[in-house]
Amino acid sequence: MKAEVFTSLEMSYKYLESEEAKSFFLFCSLFPQGNYIPINNLIRYGMGEGLFCDVNTLGEASVRVHTLIDKLKSSSLLSEGEGDNWVRMHDIVCDVATSIATRHEHGFFVKIGAGLTGWPEIENLEGRKRISLAENNLEMLPDSISCPQLLTLSLDVNYSLRRIPESFFTGMKALRVLALCSTNISSLPLSIECLENLRTLWLDRCRELKDVAVIGKLKKLEILCLKESGVDKLPKEIGKLTNLKLLDLSKTKLEIVPPNVISRLTRLEELYMGHSFNQWEPERAGDARLASIAEFEFLKHLRVLDVHIKTLSCMPQSSTSGPWKNLLKFQICIGGPYMVRDTQRHLKVENISFPIPCSVQSVFDIINELGVFWCRGLTNLADRQELRGESLETLLICNCGEMECVISMEENAPPLKFKSLKRLHLFFQNLKTICNGPLAAGCLENLRILHVDSCNNSMINILPSYLVKALQNLEVLRVTDCQELQEVFNSEGLVEEHAVLTNLRTLKLKKLPKLSSVWKGAIPIGSLHNLGSLTVDKCGLRNIFSPTFPKSATQLKGLNIKDCEKMENLIMEENFPSQSPAIWCFKYLYQLIIHKCRGLKSLLSSSSAQGLGCLSYLEVHSCDGMEVIIRKGEEVADEGVLPQLRILLLSCLPKLANFYEEVRILNFHSLEAVGLWSLSRIEMGPTGTTECAKS
Repeated sequence: MKAEVFTSLEMSYKYLESEEAKSFFLFCSLFPQGNYIPINNLIRYGMGEGLFCDVNTLGEASVRVHTLIDKLKSSSLLSEGEGDNWVRMHDIVCDVATSIATRHEHGFFVKIGAGLTGWPEIENLEGRKRISLAENNLEMLPDSISCPQLLTLSLDVNYSLRRIPESFFTGMKALRVLALCSTNISSLPLSIECLENLRTLWLDRCRELKDVAVIGKLKKLEILCLKESGVDKLPKEIGKLTNLKLLDLSKTKLEIVPPNVISRLTRLEELYMGHSFNQWEPERAGDARLASIAEFEFLKHLRVLDVHIKTLSCMPQSSTSGPWKNLLKFQICIGGPYMVRDTQRHLKVENISFPIPCSVQSVFDIINELGVFWCRGLTNLADRQELRGESLETLLICNCGEMECVISMEENAPPLKFKSLKRLHLFFQNLKTICNGPLAAGCLENLRILHVDSCNNSMINILPSYLVKALQNLEVLRVTDCQELQEVFNSEGLVEEHAVLTNLRTLKLKKLPKLSSVWKGAIPIGSLHNLGSLTVDKCGLRNIFSPTFPKSATQLKGLNIKDCEKMENLIMEENFPSQSPAIWCFKYLYQLIIHKCRGLKSLLSSSSAQGLGCLSYLEVHSCDGMEVIIRKGEEVADEGVLPQLRILLLSCLPKLANFYEEVRILNFHSLEAVGLWSLSRIEMGPTGTTECAKS
């Protein structure tokens, strides 16, 4: 590393405004170089070591960590990770952090990924405060070591480590954070009892570890992580950890959780049990063999919950509010397999019957994402009070056989708003219509994404005129595998002067064999003017665009058409007036891909092609009937067609004889790449009439 780079980064460290920020920066050097660091790891490590001033809860720690991350980012000491849950320290920055951290006054010792097979020689071992030997090949550890000041020890990702000597921890009584993730230890040594100051114990992916009863003696433990460990029975001793704030048992093969263990963890703030135990007792009882959901009511500080519940009968029946009212984030799956969703408040119910108990209703009131699968007694949403949560943003309904209409607007139906709903996903065969009449004012006004899938029986159109008018904020529409669908939009009865669907940006249509038109009826002027991407795959359309469609979709940038066997023309140009409007229709189209449209004999007329002034990428593949790419049309200007074409790919076109039907010069001055495969008859144009800038 150049000296000036090191000096610059060290100065950025020195100029951090607080000692807390400096300590946090050095703390990041304990993680592997160049890798993305899970922010949750920083929270749990930092909380365990007491790194944060005036922080008492995990929620406060999360806020503090995100604030510190922002400060380090602004000083170029951290960078964005993959998504909101990760952060990255660049290799060079990590080298600087490690160099500073290993100075005598900070007491770090870091040897990550160094190929170590045994415990290394560590100078001034008794003065070390943090040691990380992660991602090595450690096989043996010393019988004991003297590290009276050691606060954090990480031996993560040492797969060869199978045993820890019984006396190993006797000389590190100040230890607050211990990480043994991804090791193959089968037991914990007795000396772990000596770690009376331990706050965070991390045993994720210790798949050979089954008996963890000894952990019950760590009275000050606040964070216990056993994710993907070999634990199949939660020992009663865990109930003694009355200071525990976080317990992670997710993705374990946990079969037994004794009663009255979870209820004793009264300071618990976060509990993760997804993909794990789901055999909850229906109610608390004196002879219960397993824990019940009712025990959660003793967890007054619980803010985050991730749990799988096998049947609705396991839910508390007597409580009106349940243990849910204080939750800030949760994943609750009732019935069926567990489903992972990255949302704040997600509830999935499967194979249950409506109506539901009052205690479950309190969950519905605070969710922002709901999945309803294979449920009985659900005919439409208007009849179900429990499905009207004001905070609901995402709704997924799948295979509810009694539902033919999602929202019924019958005379006696109570008003339904769904003002917060942004995403609606519908997957079931019996669906006939989304709504059977005009919506109440404001209903679905904020819907952004609509997916309709596998509605095979009798759905004829997706958006009749009253829905076209109502969904003014819709941005994405995806329709898949609806065997009887004939049209997507129907504008009959709309007032033409009022533009509709002005925010729609993406339209994807797939496996719609009876589709005859994308839009039926006149398209009001200004409608669809933000549509940027259109994909049509395995549909029965004879053409994509009606005479009025191109007038509206003037911002279209990507057009992808695949496996449309009946396709005859992209545009119904014969219905245009004598002066083709195609010149101003798709002037921003950037990418055009056509695959397996065997009925197409040509792609575009010369007048239509002249309007594609921005087209940069053109790909035509396996169109058996294609004879010419650009057919003869009206007279075009001297500057030619497709002036910005950079990439041209033509393949498996057995009847293609010419690119351009007319005798004229093809000036492809922007062309950078050409791919031609399986073209037995192709000429780019009449002999000697093609000019390209590059090849």
